Amino acid sequence: MVTKYIFFKTKLAILSVFLMFLVTLISCEKSNSDVIPDTVVNITINVLDDPEYYMLRVANNAVKITRNFPGSFTGYNNNGIIVYNAGNEFYAFDCTCTYQVEKSISVFLGSLEGTAMCPECNSLFLLMNNGQPTNDGPAHFPLKNYKTYYSPSTGEIHIYN
Repeated sequence: MVTKYIFFKTKLAILSVFLMFLVTLISCEKSNSDVIPDTVVNITINVLDDPEYYMLRVANNAVKITRNFPGSFTGYNNNGIIVYNAGNEFYAFDCTCTYQVEKSISVFLGSLEGTAMCPECNSLFLLMNNGQPTNDGPAHFPLKNYKTYYSPSTGEIHIYN
């Protein structure tokens, strides 16, 4: 009787370890929502000194950056980066549409405030909702998001990955 109990307890322990390993392995997989390939982004813009970015001083405004910066790409295939002022923080999104990445189509700022739209597939992305696509187009993945750091004292926004 004791032997059966020890055998059962050992099998249960082995099964528990295996299940924990499996859960850990699955949770470490790369997210399918990051369909845009990584590229080096290390850009600093100034909302106080540069007239090109003055609009970003007001909440819910966005600006598309397309100019080149030394030693850095402006998004995947230099398609540009959209910087969005969410009121209390800034978000930066790659302009490459996530529907057909191989075509490398650049989205533009939409006519609706806080949106970006693909000129080819007509997917609409909500900047205020972390770049998520709406159901109006074929895109299922959000725009690639880059990290930002804002310094209110200098007016600089650092965009990086």
